[in-house]
Amino acid sequence: MNLSDILLELRRWLEMIRIPSQILTDTDRGLCVIFETENALAELIAGEGECAPYRFVSFTVLDLRLDLRAEPVFCFHDNDTHTAEDILRELARGIRYLM
Repeated sequence: MNLSDILLELRRWLEMIRIPSQILTDTDRGLCVIFETENALAELIAGEGECAPYRFVSFTVLDLRLDLRAEPVFCFHDNDTHTAEDILRELARGIRYLM
């Protein structure tokens, strides 16, 4: 699995979900998407995590009903052991907080 494979899977996933989103960056080197609903805000980042706590994917969800200085209600960072299916499963878990 490489970054190109992950980006392809993420683009397919984005087409399937029904959450308002804004794509900030979509290139062959990375993807950055913001999701916003009435009660939550999320950020999906995919790219080479050279100095980051993830291999390719980071997904963080904040509950806007809580103090924004609080910990995120959901946070996922992939690592070398995650498959594309694992990543999509975690994104599905996290996206529930936006519904």
